[in-house]
Amino acid sequence: MAYCTQCGAELTEEPHLCSAAGQPMSGKVDTSLLLHLLKKPQAGLSLSPGKDFLYGFIGIGASLLGFFLWGLALKKELVSSIAGSVGSVDFFGGAFSQAVKGAGKKVPLASNLLLLAIISLVVLFGTLWLLGNWKGRAKRDWKDIITYFGAMQLTFGAVYAIAAILAFISLNLSILLVVIGLLTSLVMTCFAAQEIYGYSEDQRFIQFGLAMAIYVVITLTASNLLLKDAVSSLLL
Repeated sequence: MAYCTQCGAELTEEPHLCSAAGQPMSGKVDTSLLLHLLKKPQAGLSLSPGKDFLYGFIGIGASLLGFFLWGLALKKELVSSIAGSVGSVDFFGGAFSQAVKGAGKKVPLASNLLLLAIISLVVLFGTLWLLGNWKGRAKRDWKDIITYFGAMQLTFGAVYAIAAILAFISLNLSILLVVIGLLTSLVMTCFAAQEIYGYSEDQRFIQFGLAMAIYVVITLTASNLLLKDAVSSLLL
């Protein structure tokens, strides 16, 4: 049995109209609610945009911060790995290895990954918002999207932070965890959009397919532009 985190009303399959929705947004952060959102990202759909708008931004910020930390860890490990390979055949007292480390610090891999994360969230939220207001039964304001979908990202921010720590133990496992987190976030957000927009059964598959296609095409294009030069500069 699920209940609204604001008014305590029982949640059913019908769209829930929270009695706390009319209350003004509070500047105070409820740590117990944050913990609840961290454990259950789907609880973000129970928030009130008028009152809980802040939690959407917190979730988005946590996701971007976690991804940026992972980018920093990824860059450090890649540079260390390349420098180690060079060092094994360096006949100049480690000069080449130090040169690689120095050059690696200037590679904008982490910042480009952060920019890519921002673009991917904007594309995902924007696509679901446009498709929902076009084909969905309900119409949603952009504040609704930030609140609902943004709050759901809090969990994935923690996943990316864990992946950053894991990068110093196993780079392959770290990358795998990030990929799983990204795919899970994408699928969960698409399904959440179907709930808040009240798609009919025959529209759900079309909405999911269109959203995934648009997101993948734009994100892959941005990835190619942002990461190609960064990765190439690390390897050359």
